[in-house]
Amino acid sequence: MRKSQDLNLMMVLVWFFSAYAFAGHLFIYDFDQTLTKDHTFHKTQNGIDKAADVRDEMKELAGETLRSVLKSGNHLAIASFHTRKDVIRHYLRSVLSQEEVAQIKIAVRDGKRFAMNKMADKDKYISHLMHSFIKDGHIVESVSFYDDSWENVTAFERFFAKSSNAVEGFRVSKDPKNNEHFVHTQEKIERLRKARVSCPN
Repeated sequence: MRKSQDLNLMMVLVWFFSAYAFAGHLFIYDFDQTLTKDHTFHKTQNGIDKAADVRDEMKELAGETLRSVLKSGNHLAIASFHTRKDVIRHYLRSVLSQEEVAQIKIAVRDGKRFAMNKMADKDKYISHLMHSFIKDGHIVESVSFYDDSWENVTAFERFFAKSSNAVEGFRVSKDPKNNEHFVHTQEKIERLRKARVSCPN
C-alpha cells in the first residue's frame, strides 16, 4: 500500500511541475563496487577514516562518467546502503569539482529515513531521490539504475512496473576489470542527445 501511495504521489508531482520544469533522464548509481572497485563500507566500519582515502582503480573512469552525465544536462544520484555520506562526498570531491558534487543527490542508510538495522529495498531510496528532484522543479522522465546486486535491480524494476516512467536496471559485474556500466552510461547519454536533437521542444 505504501509503495502504491509513493508512486501515485510521484506521478502527481510530475504532472504538477511539467508546465515549466526541465525534463531529463536520471542516472542512479550504487556506490560500493559500482562506482568503486573496493567495498568502502567495510573499510569505514573497521575504523579507516574517510576510507583512506578511497584509493581506487576505477576512480578516474567513474569521475569521467559522472561528469559526462552532468555536462549532458541530465540528473545524477547515488543510492547506497553505505552509512557514511561524508565518505561518498569525499570520494566524489576527489574526481569532480565542488560545483559538480553539489548537483548530485545522495541517499544512504542513515538510521533516520532509512533504518540501519535492516537492509531496506533500494526502491525506497530511489523513490526518495526522485521526490527530491521533483521538489526542486525537475521532471524525471526516465531512469537508469546501476547496482552490483541483482536483488536491488529487481526491486527497482518491480517498483516502477506500473509507472509511466521509462526505466532500466543494469546489473554491474563483480569483475573490477569490467567497466560495461560506464560504457552503457556514455552510450545512453549519446542516445538521449540524439533524441533531443531529432525531437526539439
